[in-house]
This record gives sequence, C-alpha cells and structure tokens, in this order.
Amino acid sequence: MPYKKDNVFTKFIRKLRRHGYVSGTTLSSSVLYYDFGGGGLASTNSNDPNSLQHKDTREAKKPVEIYNEIISESPILDLTNLDEKIKIVYKRLQALEELGMHPTDENTALQYLRARKKFKEYSELKWAATNQDLINKLCAKYKVKQVTFNLYYKSVPNEGIDEIEKFAEIFKKIIRKEDITNMLHLIIDDGGEETKKDPILLAKSPFGNYFYILGAWDKEVEIVDKLVYNA
Repeated sequence: MPYKKDNVFTKFIRKLRRHGYVSGTTLSSSVLYYDFGGGGLASTNSNDPNSLQHKDTREAKKPVEIYNEIISESPILDLTNLDEKIKIVYKRLQALEELGMHPTDENTALQYLRARKKFKEYSELKWAATNQDLINKLCAKYKVKQVTFNLYYKSVPNEGIDEIEKFAEIFKKIIRKEDITNMLHLIIDDGGEETKKDPILLAKSPFGNYFYILGAWDKEVEIVDKLVYNA
C-alpha cells in the first residue's frame, strides 16, 4: 500500500531529499536476523561531563570503516505460542494500568509479540543487524557516537533516504505506524566542532530489542551545509 500524500513521514522524506547529498560508497546488505537484550542510547566519552578532565584516547575512524564490527550472529526468535503470550502480557498490562502505572516494558513486549506473528510473512527485512552492547563498545573504542535521527538527519545521504523508505514500507505493514523517524538512529564521527557527517544508519527492529543496519556512507555534506543550512 503506497504512502498517503499527506503522511507525516512522507513529508519528512521529501524534506530530506531536498537537502540530502549523494555519496559514492554504500554498505552491502546481509540476510541476517537478530534478537538481543541491551539498554538504551549509547553514551560516549564526549557527552559525559565526568570525562572532560580525561584525554580522549579512542581511535579515530570513519564510521564506514568500522561498521562491520557491530554485525553479530543471527538471533533465535521465539515464535512459539504467540497468541497465548500476547494474552498473558495484555492481561498484565491492563492490571498495571488499572493501578495507575505506565508499563512501557509490557507495551514494548506486546508490540514485539504481535509483530512476530508477521515475521515469516515479511521476510524482506534482510539487512544486517546489531545490538546496543556492540554499539556501546564501538563508541567506547572509536571516536564515534550514537545519536538520534531526528537531531542529525542532515547527515543522511540520498542513498540512506532510499533505504529508510524501503524499511518504512515494510515496517508500517507490521506495526501499522506511519511515522518511523523515532525508530532511526545514527552512528557518526565524534569530532566536536569538526564532526564529519559520514553516518552508519540504524533502524530499530519491530521484532525485538535490536537494530537493523540500513547502510554506511563515506562522503561529507560540507557543500550542502554551506549552500543550504548555513545560508
């Protein structure tokens, strides 16, 4: 089903295309699926006020040079008794809500379980994947940082926008969610004012607590910045 013309995500994609850039290097895809644990957004030395007194000894690398270090083994997705598990989690969710609580973990688990009912149907999600632990280790070893897509979307090249659209078209059939921008993350160079905009593009999986790697690029957007954003 095509996007509606007035879709929030579609408008955002048009905005990206107007201000995007074209890179010459893209990341090859792998037919892999993953399921992991892991925490939230990675923290890096540069964002930690307690680390300001220490010298940053991390190795300087372009994200495109190190993306392979966050690719891990295939997950084991539990697709058994999904309907029964959904009933159990939903009952727990209702009970917690009646107590005035906001059970985010249960809501997330319910989303994963419902999505897994469509896992075999939507096998088009064939990107390589990673987990938060590997991302954290990458950010600790190299001068890169994980950031939210909404704040750094100018770093995404046109090739990345193409991959986002491919992912979104499948994702919205699984979750039925039009705007997926909050599901996207980037790993970019962590160079302070000299930050290079050569990102690794990540998308949260609808099936579990892990990310798909939609691509990695090796071209700065200096010209676009000068002509568009600094005008």
